[in-house]
Amino acid sequence: MIPSAWASAKDWMRMVATAVNPLLQGYPFMELDADPASPRRGFTYFNTTSNKVRTWDGSAWNNHW
Repeated sequence: MIPSAWASAKDWMRMVATAVNPLLQGYPFMELDADPASPRRGFTYFNTTSNKVRTWDGSAWNNHW
């Protein structure tokens, strides 16, 4: 589904996120309460315990802020 030209930026972003990864059902990041044990480099998720978006750089977890 493509939003019409009058759709808001929020609607466009929701459509893009949904098209890119339907498993996440439109949310930009997977939500987990702890760091995954064996992530691939570049894996990003939202930590529901710390309320931080985190990315694995291949050797350590890094918060986005």
